[in-house]
Amino acid sequence: MEQAPAQQEVRIAAGSSNAAGGTPASAPAPAQQEGAKSRKPANTRFKQQQLPAWQPMLTARSVLPFLVAIGLAFIPIGIALYLSASNVVEVITEYTDCMAPNKEPCSNETYIQPNCVCEMHVYLDRHMGGPVFMYYAMENFFQNHRKYVKSRDDNQLMGEWNDPNSGKLPSTDCAPFDKIGSEGNYQAYLPCGAIANSLFNDSIQLFYSANNTKIPVHLEKTDIAWNSDRRVKFQNPNVTDKTLKEIMESRKLISPKNWQVPLWNLDNQTNSNNGLQNEDLIVWMRTAAFPSFRKLYRRINHTDEQFKDGLKPGNYTFLINYNYPVKGFEGKKFVVLSSVSWIGGRNIFLGVAYMTVGSICIVLALVFFLIHIKFGKKCRDYDNCRCLYHNVNNIWLPESGCLYDYEASRMSMMSDIAREFTVYDDTKTKGPTEVSVGKQNNYTGASKYKQLQNQIEETGHENNSANGVVHGESEIETLQLNLLHEAGKEGDEQFQKSGGDGQQTADDKLDVAVLRETASQNEIRARKRMTLPLVTNGQPVLVD
Repeated sequence: MEQAPAQQEVRIAAGSSNAAGGTPASAPAPAQQEGAKSRKPANTRFKQQQLPAWQPMLTARSVLPFLVAIGLAFIPIGIALYLSASNVVEVITEYTDCMAPNKEPCSNETYIQPNCVCEMHVYLDRHMGGPVFMYYAMENFFQNHRKYVKSRDDNQLMGEWNDPNSGKLPSTDCAPFDKIGSEGNYQAYLPCGAIANSLFNDSIQLFYSANNTKIPVHLEKTDIAWNSDRRVKFQNPNVTDKTLKEIMESRKLISPKNWQVPLWNLDNQTNSNNGLQNEDLIVWMRTAAFPSFRKLYRRINHTDEQFKDGLKPGNYTFLINYNYPVKGFEGKKFVVLSSVSWIGGRNIFLGVAYMTVGSICIVLALVFFLIHIKFGKKCRDYDNCRCLYHNVNNIWLPESGCLYDYEASRMSMMSDIAREFTVYDDTKTKGPTEVSVGKQNNYTGASKYKQLQNQIEETGHENNSANGVVHGESEIETLQLNLLHEAGKEGDEQFQKSGGDGQQTADDKLDVAVLRETASQNEIRARKRMTLPLVTNGQPVLVD
């Protein structure tokens, strides 16, 4: 003990010198430059990476039920979605090469004869319950091109109709579909941009054929666009003393060059459906994400007596004013009649996706279960698992090769000992320490030890004889009794020291930590040789 300071001084002296540079211990460390920022992270739990974290332990017991639950939930949902989508009635008719009355395809005459009219006949083989919608569909039309999507002026669409000669020109994103003319004599397109310039302008009518008579099916042009688009994103100027035509002429605004109908006359039947609030224009301006898409064109008016429940089976005719060319980009055009379900139109993908994911989860659960049964670790492979026991001739025997739960056994025995020899100490108040032996339990540590010794001797010999093993004074019994003996002996000494009255002072308190450490070390040495479970009255002691 006296040499410790000297050794400490030697270590301090040796560590005070710099081996690399030979700097003496007395030399001060170089001072940091003033104003230099420290790169040391702040002493916070976040920057010191001391935040609490949770990581799931993926075991067979947790993963397999999860996979089964996902499968059992997804498969019924997928079946419901698939059946709902399958009940939707849909008729798709391509009219890209629709024939004019002169037997020439309208696709070849669009630029020569803009008002080519053709008819497409379809047969509806079953009732199409309402509500029924009409769509136009296109293929190979890339509305998702970056420059095409950006080619618009949102301020203009929201009602800012400015004279281009006043210094407020349309957005440059609209170029080259923004303006015409020279400086001082500009005319701006309204709406500007490539999206508006390529507005779909075919007109389609529907007729029902009955007894060689064509009965028109009334179509609604309104309530086909999103409410948010109609109320916020597309607005006409708030001017009440002028018409849309007069406003555009006074501010030198013109309709896009590829339009056949001016902006103020897009709907000659409903005055409120003109200008930038025309719903056909609003639907078209919402660009599609894929080159093949469909957009809502009309709603079937179910107020007619003949079509109040939807479209009845029979022959129908589409009368089409063919104005929109698609041959230039190898596109195709379709007209679609469709009913809807609670999930929307006919789309079986969602149902198939749910059923596929559910089936995969069930298959994976089965595969993982078989792998776990065949290759998974058994209880006997662990030192701290709970052994399985089976009854043979009224004798409980452990599973073949299964090791005893050593840690649980040690904790169980220590808890039993602690209940009999625990010391409740209050070091703050320096009050008396209570020993729960002797006076309170009416027996000393020695008597408790004797009681446990008799019990273990009886049950241990019965278990050894039943298994055909003759241990005599077996190692198991001896080590277990030694453990209890030490605890009992220590308890008796402390009991005698306290004068037999169950009280002792703080200065004389029992050092429970030493007692438990001694018992723990004995048990660690003992458990390596234990091959039989601790039994009581012929029953194994199972500790979870």
